[in-house]
Amino acid sequence: MSNLVWRSDGASKADPRIVGGKAANLDRLTRLGHRVPSFYVVTTAAFNASRSLAPRDPLPLPLRKEIFRAQAELFPPDIFVAVRSSAVGEDAAGESFAGIHDSFLYVRGADAIVDAIRRVWASVHAERAVAYRRSRQLPTDNVQIAVVVQQMVDAEVSGVAFTAEPTTGDVHRVVVSSLYGLGEGLVSAGLDADLFTIDKRTETVETQASEKSERFVFDAAKAGGVTREPVPTELRDGPSLSESQVRLVVEAARKIEDAWGAPQDIEFAVDRAGSLWILQTRPITTVEEHGPAAGYGLLWDNSNIIESFSGVTSPMTFSVIRRAYATVYRCFSEVMGIAPETIRQSESLYQNMLGLISGRVYYNLRSWYLLLRLFPGFEYNRQFMESMMGVKESYEPERASPPSRMRRYFVELPALLRLVVRSTWNFARIRSRVARFEALFELHYHRWAAMDFSEKRPHELMAIYGDMEREILEQWRAPIINDLFVMMNYGVLKTLCTSWCGDASGSLQNDLICGEGGIRSTEPTFKLMDLARDVRAQPELAQLFTTRPLDEVARVTQTDPRFASFHSAFAQYLDEYGFRCMNELKL
Repeated sequence: MSNLVWRSDGASKADPRIVGGKAANLDRLTRLGHRVPSFYVVTTAAFNASRSLAPRDPLPLPLRKEIFRAQAELFPPDIFVAVRSSAVGEDAAGESFAGIHDSFLYVRGADAIVDAIRRVWASVHAERAVAYRRSRQLPTDNVQIAVVVQQMVDAEVSGVAFTAEPTTGDVHRVVVSSLYGLGEGLVSAGLDADLFTIDKRTETVETQASEKSERFVFDAAKAGGVTREPVPTELRDGPSLSESQVRLVVEAARKIEDAWGAPQDIEFAVDRAGSLWILQTRPITTVEEHGPAAGYGLLWDNSNIIESFSGVTSPMTFSVIRRAYATVYRCFSEVMGIAPETIRQSESLYQNMLGLISGRVYYNLRSWYLLLRLFPGFEYNRQFMESMMGVKESYEPERASPPSRMRRYFVELPALLRLVVRSTWNFARIRSRVARFEALFELHYHRWAAMDFSEKRPHELMAIYGDMEREILEQWRAPIINDLFVMMNYGVLKTLCTSWCGDASGSLQNDLICGEGGIRSTEPTFKLMDLARDVRAQPELAQLFTTRPLDEVARVTQTDPRFASFHSAFAQYLDEYGFRCMNELKL
């Protein structure tokens, strides 16, 4: 086929930049062996070539010829098709676009198909589509959209299967919702539907049959499109799917979930012969947990992070630190030379580096290890990371196929050498980078510290928070490079202590660097020790601290000239470190 119309050859993968997200998913489902209605795609190139056309202008002749040729080669002349959108980014992780663009069912004939394609294109500029993109901070100009032309399934029953419970996020349950007729009644019209809940561990099925009074079917009177009609009385109260059909849907849904590695929202149809068809799949955007849902185990560890978030942590704090970790380690990946496309494709790793379990924060070690795999020399990096994080148990995530000799020497080795050169360059400039970051931090910190937040309105506070993210969090390259520098040198020191000094305890390196000066995070402790020595050096001040209430101590030290020096030092401490306390990072 040309670049204007695409059709699967059964072997090569569809490029979502050419066919859009929905069509790329359909192609993948087909190659995985699922029963998917035959389809071809009018590509984004065709859309771009037709942007300048007026509403009544005919499509360019080459495009019309390609559409008619695909239609003739794939379908009989009298077949009905569905014409559906497939925008770039549609049905991708985090962006569903469900119901945003127009779709047309039971379309027949070349002219009607061309008209439907144009109407799908036009829906890109519909108010709901523009509003959705703005709400998701997606570009509203230069939108790329392809169109799927697909064999129409004359559905006896249609439905959706969620491989994780979409409202609670329970990844151990599959939820199937179905009704008679076409899926439009479920996804667009909100008709009453049956609900089946399946436990992945026990495979038990819970059925909640509803009264299904209406359904969407083929509009025979108009010889095309759909119409709404009553459901026959004898079918209304019983379940629309038998238990065996439910299990067939669940089996297919779990295979799709395993292939995608994340919980899925799957549309399906059962035709009048009883055959199951998969119509589309997309990630469930409301479920953050990927682990058990995708068939792999997780290992949670709080060995290091518990120092910052001890006890119970609120969901608000977790939402902020989860976003912070994702942002910081994206910056780290950029600094280390990871390709932007690889970073984009690994978004689920960045978003799931932490977990909140029973109110406590943990590292998701699977995400950490898979993130390290993006870097050449994974096995070497892993040992140092485990030392830095203090994990008690090493973790082996699912393994990829071992690289070929050709790839090892001509792809991975040069990439490792580039990483070494880049790291050496970053480490050589670490002092100047840290100095620039500290200057930037101090500039903004003092600006924010001078603000009276109590007088700000909510939208003003949100704007300030956004400013903090942009000016500090998204500029976190120097601290993360410094962390890597420390991690690698600590790992080298520990290795040398074992090999050179015979340290069997694994703690000699800690004894050697204990008390090292110039570490910013230890300064509050040393300053408190200095203040304590000042108190002990003045008997009157020591007696005041040990015998009087704290509010009286504060008042007396502020007003009594004998304690002016102590008060000045204490006020300076509060100004510089007053926020340093237990659970200081919690909101």
